Amino acid sequence: MNSSFVQKIYEQVVAIKHNRKLEEHYMLFEELLAKRETRGIQKGIQKGRQEERVLISELIKKICDDNRSEDIQKLFADNTFFETMLGKYQIK
Repeated sequence: MNSSFVQKIYEQVVAIKHNRKLEEHYMLFEELLAKRETRGIQKGIQKGRQEERVLISELIKKICDDNRSEDIQKLFADNTFFETMLGKYQIK
């Protein structure tokens, strides 16, 4: 065999190994991005729940201050009423 043929085979083997290494790095990169996205979503959900608790607490306090404690149960049974009360007490 001539050396140019062997050289071409060698170059192709190196290219294939390089492509596999790139593929491996890309797959790891995709995995890291997916984990980061999942953590971001979880943090967003946690923050939303925390904000919701504050909002609900503030609304309940204002309803109690107005001596309308009977309306508290209605808040959780009727979403339209809940939204109306948020507007009434200017809670955002």
